[in-house]
Amino acid sequence: MLSILAAALTVTVSLDGDVLVLERTVKQGFPTKDSPVPPPPPPARFQFFETDRLVRLDGPMKGTTAEFIRKDDGSIGWLRVGSRIHIREHD
Repeated sequence: MLSILAAALTVTVSLDGDVLVLERTVKQGFPTKDSPVPPPPPPARFQFFETDRLVRLDGPMKGTTAEFIRKDDGSIGWLRVGSRIHIREHD
């Protein structure tokens, strides 16, 4: 399991067979921090189509691409989904 952080949410990436599952946990409301926290969206299933590149398999955002971005040492440092980039939580 891999956790990716953003200001308002955490994305957890796990493996289910040959599919990666991205689950988002919303940490604060939007458009302000005082807004109610919405329920989490359903998990998103992704599959590799190239090294470190993924495509969403279903749902309203089917076809959305994602990519793991590696640090100089080869470890995963970030996850980009669409135009948003999220930093990996330190282990």
